[in-house]
Amino acid sequence: MKQFRLLLATLLAFVCTTGVWAQTTYTDYIDGIKYIIGSVGAGRVLVVGIDPNTDGIVRIPYNITFDGSEYKVVGFSPTVSNEELQTSKWKELYISCDFIDAYFLYNDLPRTQGLINLEKVVFYENSTFIPPVNSFSGCTGLAYVDLGKATLIRTGCFKDCYHLATVIANNVTTIEEHAFYDCNRLPSINLPFVKKIDNYAFYDCDALASVLWDASLVKEIGSYAFSGCPLTSLTFKNVDMIVGDYAFSQTAVTQIDCTSPTQGNYVIPMSTKPSMIVIDRKSR
Repeated sequence: MKQFRLLLATLLAFVCTTGVWAQTTYTDYIDGIKYIIGSVGAGRVLVVGIDPNTDGIVRIPYNITFDGSEYKVVGFSPTVSNEELQTSKWKELYISCDFIDAYFLYNDLPRTQGLINLEKVVFYENSTFIPPVNSFSGCTGLAYVDLGKATLIRTGCFKDCYHLATVIANNVTTIEEHAFYDCNRLPSINLPFVKKIDNYAFYDCDALASVLWDASLVKEIGSYAFSGCPLTSLTFKNVDMIVGDYAFSQTAVTQIDCTSPTQGNYVIPMSTKPSMIVIDRKSR
């Protein structure tokens, strides 16, 4: 009996702290968004619908107030399909909240993947959310992205975003594989804190002529990372950096001075254009 009472007390404590078995409540549309309360624990809500009569501008706040109580927005309800959420034909998406990955996905696919009408995505400074793998891949109309405080761009996040022309990535330190693969209208990008750019990250970005970064911070450039980009010169100051195979193949870069033993094969193409990648030995 004592063990039973202990088990019952533990179960009640779990229910109270997590909100399991709590009664669910649906809000009306609040600034164009409908929420469900009580399905993910106390003090949290999920987006359950976007008003189809909106102008396509979707603003997801950090929190909402409903019936005098404040709730933190943590994601999208798993009971609603992507098609149901996207009936408003999203054009601009502004995110202030800290999504939980599991509530940003539906059947393992990001809620925003393949939104062909989406033109602009902004993560506000109070959001630390890092979009999951392939989050905006195939958003062929996406032209502007501000990543806010995000420090990581995950694999395939903006792959095949053919109209992407502006990326603000002021806090990004790592760019994973295929992140900007085939973003062929991106002319330049500023990466002031980047340390690692993974394989194929900017592969075939055939308008990318300028990449700005802190040359002393960059430590690793993956295989084929900038292959197919019209780059002419870059500067590195970290002599211990890793440069992967074919990292700058099919570019206008013709010379690399790299003392690192981890330099890959065929890093640059065979060409006669007077361009250069310089490793500054003074940084030693």
